[in-house]
Amino acid sequence: AHAAFGHGITAIHQETVLFDDLTVAENIFLGHAPRSRFGTIDWRTMRKNAHEVLNTMGAGHIDADARLKHLGIANKHLVAVARAMSIDAQIVIMDEPTAALSLKEIEELFLLIEFLK
Repeated sequence: AHAAFGHGITAIHQETVLFDDLTVAENIFLGHAPRSRFGTIDWRTMRKNAHEVLNTMGAGHIDADARLKHLGIANKHLVAVARAMSIDAQIVIMDEPTAALSLKEIEELFLLIEFLK
């Protein structure tokens, strides 16, 4: 999985692999957070980049500083998509992405997928 990640391939599972006690930004950049010149996590850049990714995909309403546990399932799926975008994934494998979504959320997801193509 790590090798695939390094080659721009990622998967979004039906049950999102995210962490409720972390922020949206931390979930998006988990494992590849921007670093300062001292090697520590550059929190400001991470939040800024998270906002940019979310805005690019039309999910600017999601607060990058919010704990994931405060988001609904549809927004958690959007965070998983943002994570894929943050690594510039060329191939995104989605495992039943609509299983837990309402009809409106499914329509929004398909619009997002079309946009990302």
